[in-house]
Amino acid sequence: MRENHPDWWGDFDDRKVWRPASYWWATKPDWVRENHPNWWGDFDDKHVWRTDTWWHDHDAAWANQHHPEWKGDYDDKHVWHDVHWWAQKDPAVALQRHPDWSDTMRESVEREHGVQQQALQRQHNVQMQELERNRAQQQQQADRNRVEQLRQLQQKHDAETQAFERQHLQQEQQRQKAAPENVSGDWRQVEDKHTQQAADLMRRHQDETQAFARKQAADQQQAQRQHFAQQQELQRQHSQQMQSFERQHAQQAQTFERPQGGGGGEHVEAPHGGGGGGHVEAPHGGGPVHH
Repeated sequence: MRENHPDWWGDFDDRKVWRPASYWWATKPDWVRENHPNWWGDFDDKHVWRTDTWWHDHDAAWANQHHPEWKGDYDDKHVWHDVHWWAQKDPAVALQRHPDWSDTMRESVEREHGVQQQALQRQHNVQMQELERNRAQQQQQADRNRVEQLRQLQQKHDAETQAFERQHLQQEQQRQKAAPENVSGDWRQVEDKHTQQAADLMRRHQDETQAFARKQAADQQQAQRQHFAQQQELQRQHSQQMQSFERQHAQQAQTFERPQGGGGGEHVEAPHGGGGGGHVEAPHGGGPVHH
């Protein structure tokens, strides 16, 4: 976005909320002068901060009179842009028209390079933090699901054990009623069978519990692999962004290293002088922009 709209000035506050330049000039003008000296502009008569481009579009004579430090020129659509815009969008044309802008544009490009570098790193950090936050939430939900599923499995095992013992008791009572004379003789055989069935039931319960634990471990490993892959993908995207960003910056820097022709070409001179009718003097609560 900064590449396509270098005049969209702004920065993030302590809560990571992006604020436009007008907000910062209205709330922390000293901070702006120190950290963003390229944000040229001033307050209008309603104490609304306006960019230098706005001023040249609405009252170029006033801008030239009160802020001669605002270097700029008109594009092919007769829209005025300051030297910082030209440094980002079309430095070759700007150097052809204004070779004396070379140092200013070089400094502007280097400063903007640092700002965008920090913005890309901050974006990457936010994405990584969001990924970790989502991972923690997913892990917490998975833990809650595991506890609930284990509880349900244990509840199922308890119900099956109770049903097994209840059935054994009922069968024993029915056997005693049907043939009371054979109770003592068949008792050992019946108990041996019951013990074997109980052991089989317990073994099945253990197998189900172990299968549950294995599935949980496999799911957790899969989630870890997926999380790691997402981390790697974010890092890959960030590396590509940084490489592309640095290539673009290197190309910009080369512009200022090439010998420039001296001609003025199709230069359109920005209007200068203090005149101009209908101008309403604007208060300057923020003072001129220092750089």
